[in-house]
Formats: sequence, C-alpha cells, structure tokens
Amino acid sequence: MIVASALSLPLVYAAPFAIGEPRNGREAISLKSLMALQLALTALVLVSALSRMGMYVRAYGLTEDRLYGTAVMLWVGATIGVFARTVMRSHSAGAAFGSVVAAAVLLAALNLANPQALIARYNLAHPGRRGADVAHLARLGGDAVPLLVSRLHDVAPERRCTLAKELVRRHAATRRDWRGLSLARTRARRAVGEIASFASTCQETPAASN
Repeated sequence: MIVASALSLPLVYAAPFAIGEPRNGREAISLKSLMALQLALTALVLVSALSRMGMYVRAYGLTEDRLYGTAVMLWVGATIGVFARTVMRSHSAGAAFGSVVAAAVLLAALNLANPQALIARYNLAHPGRRGADVAHLARLGGDAVPLLVSRLHDVAPERRCTLAKELVRRHAATRRDWRGLSLARTRARRAVGEIASFASTCQETPAASN
C-alpha cells in the first residue's frame, strides 16, 4: 500500500505541473478524469489493504507494527481525500499542507490513545483461539504495564503466572538512573510492585487438554 501510494500520489500531484495549462476544455476534462481514476484505484488498493489488516488483527491480535501500519494507511486515505479537494480542483498549493496537517492530527491521536496500552487492551479483550500471547504482552513496555496488572485476571490461568513473572522481571529491577527516568517506567515499577508477591509464589499451571 505504501509503495502504491508513493508511486501514484506524487504522479497525481505533479501531473498538472508536468502537462502545463490545458489548451482547451477537452484536455482539462481528460486530465482530471485520469487523475480521478488514479486516485480511485489507489483508494481501492487502500480499502483492500485495510481489509487484509483487519483479518490479520482478528486472527493473530494487534501489534505495534500492525497499529502503526494501519495509521499510515489512514494517513494515505486522508491524503487521497485532500488531493480530491485540492489537486482535482486546481488548487495544488494546498495539497502538501493538507497532507502534513492530516499526519500531525493522526500522530496526535496516536499519542493520546497510548498505543501500547491500546494494544494490550485489545489483545486481552480478543485473546483468540490460542489465548493471549503473554510473551508479546510482556514486551509492550511501561505504558502497558498498569493495564496488564489491573487485568491480570483476564489472562488464562495457565499463562497468568508466566505474565506476572515476566512483568516483574522486566520492570521491578529497572535501574533508577535519572537519565532513564520517565513517567511510564515509574508507573510500571509501582504497578508490578502490586503483583511481586504473587509472581514469587505462583506456579505455572499446565494448559487444559481439549
């Protein structure tokens, strides 16, 4: 999707400059028709890519790569909309600015959504047939730890102890060097303190056979 957009969107943007001022109305209509067709085809590829991404997420869970990949595709969709309102109306000067604004809004939305906590929340709510991937959950980082601790009971019993031990191992022993201080790490350290005793005494339960 990114490669298709990198090839097609600059082509649509540059086409009016490369061709110059149409000599008659027929040339102008032909140019805009070709540009509209290119945008429509790119949008079709985008819809297909988003559909496949949704299938991957439903089958295998949400990851940072899938989340950020989806964000990029949403930005491409917003850029297509911007081009439809600017380049297609002979206002190419506003196309780049609109695309940058769309990227800034999307980045702000991602920051407010707290990506790591969002991934943990989704995967706990949709564990799939094989259950939640506790190894992946434990690697998410400090922003996800308070949520994981508060919802540890949502993890299957045979994996709960594994997740608790891994969270404590990763975050309880974090060095308190001032250069590495952050609000996320501080919250993570406090959160794993609540399950430290459970992690030290729990025993991994074998998965129940079908």
